[in-house]
Amino acid sequence: MQKFVIFCVACMANTHVGFTAENITVQPQNIDFSRSIDGSANAVHNAFFGNLSPGARVLTPPVQKKVEPYKWIKKNSYQLGISDTFKIKGLVISKRQYIADERADIAPLDIVLGWEKMSDPAILKHINVRQNNRFYYWHVNEFPLPRAELEQSSTNIHLIPSSKAIENRLKKLKKGTVIELVGYLVDVKASDGYIWSTSRTRDDSGDGACEILLVNQIRLL
Repeated sequence: MQKFVIFCVACMANTHVGFTAENITVQPQNIDFSRSIDGSANAVHNAFFGNLSPGARVLTPPVQKKVEPYKWIKKNSYQLGISDTFKIKGLVISKRQYIADERADIAPLDIVLGWEKMSDPAILKHINVRQNNRFYYWHVNEFPLPRAELEQSSTNIHLIPSSKAIENRLKKLKKGTVIELVGYLVDVKASDGYIWSTSRTRDDSGDGACEILLVNQIRLL
């Protein structure tokens, strides 16, 4: 029997029901998977990755180390809680820039990165991806790899550039590029006291399963 799955990795919620994200109740928009990312009629086949040579581009998972002691630093009107050092190598599966979003002034971009099998175009050509409202949705007819591996070898990261130069480089990133990001996982405290918390593990799910990364270095691989 053919499987048809639409799922939101960040919140682990079905796209047909409401869910709570980042402490704000939202009704997800109707994610359009009737056409592929590239505009082709096939709902799942991602023609962009289908045109790339097969083989995993990144063989290692992200590396992090807890920072002791945990401390807060100021950035713009926010406080950033420095939690862990973080280095991730990944293939850019998708990128989304936010302008009118409530946190766009501190985290103007989200990026979906994949490593191990989720950095292999032969796998990715069977997965359609959307980013919306700070979430990462994927869609398959048949799983090209075990579902747990799909979810644990890719992630949606909220990016906080440490400088304007870093921000400009992040905004220029293209799908299919292999990159390395280095920085800190951070919690974000707004002036009203609201705290936006980062994920600290790759195998979590549900609300808050995205990393928030203060990006200090970016390198094309």
